[in-house]
Amino acid sequence: MVKTVEYNLSDCLKNPLACATEKWTTFDSASGDLLRTHYNQADVNALYGKDMTVETALVSLMRGGTVVAEVLPVVKAGSVAVKSVDNMISPLAKGVDANEKLPVVGKTEGYENQTTTISIGAENNATAVPLKIQLSNESLKASGVNLDKAEVIARVDINGQVYIDTNQKGRAANLADKNTPTLIADKIAEKPPRKDGVPYPNANMATAHAEIGAIQQAYKQGVTKDKNIVIHVQGKDVCTYCRQDIASAAEKSEARSVTIHAIDNDTKLPKVYTWERGQSSIREVTNEK
Repeated sequence: MVKTVEYNLSDCLKNPLACATEKWTTFDSASGDLLRTHYNQADVNALYGKDMTVETALVSLMRGGTVVAEVLPVVKAGSVAVKSVDNMISPLAKGVDANEKLPVVGKTEGYENQTTTISIGAENNATAVPLKIQLSNESLKASGVNLDKAEVIARVDINGQVYIDTNQKGRAANLADKNTPTLIADKIAEKPPRKDGVPYPNANMATAHAEIGAIQQAYKQGVTKDKNIVIHVQGKDVCTYCRQDIASAAEKSEARSVTIHAIDNDTKLPKVYTWERGQSSIREVTNEK
């Protein structure tokens, strides 16, 4: 047999001890349905793998503005076992009450007026990118590049190794050799003649644009095969010739992919191009689906 008691919620809050101990009614629990509300003792026993009748404890349930309490010898709340109703309403142990005032710790001195700055990615990039460009430009100048005529600078980055080149007029004299074919010289030769009769760029190092010249350097070093190449173009957007020629150079170099960061000539906004194996030209990345 199990005894239950049902009181109004406000009564129980005023006098929880009386709510849990007085005016009990009795009902037959032979069916195993405690409180006859689908709280089945057999299910509880099955869950714990043993008879939990004696260990089941004061389970308070809110139902329609009333409190229904089931009182048995031992109450388990989480990992804390309470052995009587009195224990349930006795003051909490010191340190358990969230409203209890904590002890005052001695004042910490010497840290007044301290300012802490946490740098985030955008802030770091704003400083790091111009610095990287400045250092690269200093390196170019030392290598014989005419920065006054360097309208376009391309930086090819392959796993941290950077190869830099400029447009034809800015290129160092010792690198602007018309007798040095580029890795795509054969592809350029296959193109139909231009109507104006002017030779196509990118067939040799005297006419190579910055992007092709930088890829050429990496290719000669043998570091392009199966690599993801990142190219940063400074000064002008990728021209129409290079949009196809970069794809040809990437294919020839056996690169896995190419990502190009450039600036739009008209809007001056950044733009991105990508290339993957099988593409005949680089493609601009847009938000269009």
